[in-house]
Parts: sequence; C-alpha cells; structure tokens
Amino acid sequence: MKFNWGTGVVIAFILFISFIMYFVISMNTDKSLDHDLVDENYYKQELEFQNDINKEKNAKTLASKVTWKKTTEGIVISFPADFEDKNITGKVFLYRPSNKQLDF
Repeated sequence: MKFNWGTGVVIAFILFISFIMYFVISMNTDKSLDHDLVDENYYKQELEFQNDINKEKNAKTLASKVTWKKTTEGIVISFPADFEDKNITGKVFLYRPSNKQLDF
C-alpha cells in the first residue's frame, strides 16, 4: 500500500473525529461535570423577571436596608425597626446552580 497525501488526509480526518468523539463521550459521562438547569420552568421565571426588578427598586427606596449575616446557627435576616413583625411574610429559597439535588 502506497502512502500518499489522500491517505494522509483520511487518516487525519479519522484521528480528528476520534479526538472529538472521545471528549464528547468523556464530558457527557463524567458526573463531576454535570450541568443541571437551575429551574425546570426557566421560561416562566424569565417572563416574571420584571416583578423581581420592581421588588429590587422598591427595596432600594427604603430608608434603612434589610440585612443578613451568616452565623453558626444559620442565616439571620434583620429588618428595619419601622417594619411591623406581623406584616412581614415571605419565603426564602436557597439554590445551588451547579447541583439541583443540593437545593432547599
């Protein structure tokens, strides 16, 4: 068998395709490189994003800010003194974008 430039091109294509396929398969099977979505309903959340922008604008107009700090027991959220405790309601969602099993 004679080795000419045509044979070299075919061998180069085969090596290149093998190289790409190796990385595609290794990236898809490696669990440390898992790429979950933060939320399954991301489109719905995108449509409601304007509400979040409005909430941030309202929070910035407060005379004293809502603060938080990390302690050994967890997270402590401090509200301004002029807020009434009875009127404060809400939910706190903590999520980890890299792994949805660690969300809570």
